[in-house]
Amino acid sequence: MNTIPRILWASLLVLGTGMSGLAQEKASLDTVVSRLENRMAQATEQLAEVRKQIQTERAPLAEQRNALENDLIKVRKEYDEVLSVRSARELDVSNMERQIGDKKKQNQFLMDLIDEYTRALENSLHISESQRYGNRLSELRLTAENPNHSLENQFLARFSIVDLSTNRIDDNIGGAIFQGTAKNPDGLIGEGKFLLLGPTVYFAGENDSFVGLVDAQPGSNEPAITAIPEGIDISGVSQVANTGAGSLPLDITLGTAIRVIETQGTIWEEIKIGGAVMVPLLGLAGASLLIALIKWFQMSRIKRIPYKRFDFMMRHLNEGRDAEARAIAEKTKGPIGEMLEEGVAHAHQPRGLIEEVLYEQVLRAKANLNSLLPFIKITAAAAPLLGLLGTVSGMINTFRLITLFGTGDASKFASGISEALITTKWGLIVAIPSLLLAAYLTRKAKGIVDDMEKLGIRFMNHLSPDMEKKPSPDNDSADDGEPEPQTPPFKPIPPKGDDPLPGGAPANA
Repeated sequence: MNTIPRILWASLLVLGTGMSGLAQEKASLDTVVSRLENRMAQATEQLAEVRKQIQTERAPLAEQRNALENDLIKVRKEYDEVLSVRSARELDVSNMERQIGDKKKQNQFLMDLIDEYTRALENSLHISESQRYGNRLSELRLTAENPNHSLENQFLARFSIVDLSTNRIDDNIGGAIFQGTAKNPDGLIGEGKFLLLGPTVYFAGENDSFVGLVDAQPGSNEPAITAIPEGIDISGVSQVANTGAGSLPLDITLGTAIRVIETQGTIWEEIKIGGAVMVPLLGLAGASLLIALIKWFQMSRIKRIPYKRFDFMMRHLNEGRDAEARAIAEKTKGPIGEMLEEGVAHAHQPRGLIEEVLYEQVLRAKANLNSLLPFIKITAAAAPLLGLLGTVSGMINTFRLITLFGTGDASKFASGISEALITTKWGLIVAIPSLLLAAYLTRKAKGIVDDMEKLGIRFMNHLSPDMEKKPSPDNDSADDGEPEPQTPPFKPIPPKGDDPLPGGAPANA
């Protein structure tokens, strides 16, 4: 309620104050208007003067503007020309950079190509030529591969390698002779001359131990002399090396045949390499061979009785002429003759006794013929085992050496294995013939025993049934009436099928 009167009183107060101010402002506005009119008049005068001045200066300024525009056109033209030249220069620079990159690639390709040729050259050099070209080639290769040298020097070094290679080819055409050192088979190094003829290199030293073919030796940087086999004239090597003319021994295998000959040792050398196992192995082989010869000689002396002689003997025996029958039986040597002699001697005995006597002779001959044959079979079985024992011992020694010295030289490792296998080789050499001899002699002995059994059956079949009743001419005493002992019947092994017995009769006759 009190705020509205307050607002009204404030409004009246402001209105009164404004009215007094308007009266004062009106007096000041007149003063301002007069001042502005004065200033406007002055400005009009100045404007007229400026217009007059502009009119005066417009022509020179237009000329100056035209000149500046012409200059601008020239500058723009020059600028365009500069831009064109700059673009052309940038294109030329880009082309030159590309050409430089291509040249660098070509240079690198040439360098790599020459480096590869250098490696191939080093690998193709014979070990004897390393004394002639090795140092120079290594020096040039180090210069070519050193990045601290300029590119020019690197290329010059590589070109020098190519020159060295071409000069080597020119020198080797038709053969080359040069000084050097080589190692003989005894390990001694001597001075001499190398004779390079194609892929073959000879060495001629001060004596015959330093004359021969030259080749590389594993684990050594010295050329090694390979001794030429005996029986080949080596005097021409020294003659050609000293005079340039003469005859040379030529090996078309490039040393392979000589190395093969060197690896082929004698039998005595193999026995020494085999070691202690070779002693029992060769002992078994000798004993087995001796027994085989004795048994073969023993069986070869056993003669078969001809069919007609046997029939003639049985005819005499059945007709009571025992002396003549015994004489015919004695002419047959060996166990067959002994069996026939016993059969004739007991021909007047009971048949059961005769069968037992004949069977006893068969068993005795069988035991005699088969004696010592098992030793040959034992040799055939034990020889491979002895050889395997030697091989295992040799392999153990070889791996022990590998443990100590490593496998840097594979040829020595292979040589140790080959030496270890020698005992296995000799074990098979002994076992295979022993096995064949045992089979042959066993079969031969069985054939003789089978013949005796067949002959015994034929003897009993051709013996007259009345022989038991006839008194023996050698014993006329009568039977005392004692009963004959009961003996088991003789049962020899019958022959298979219808094998003919001596005399041509079938087995079932």
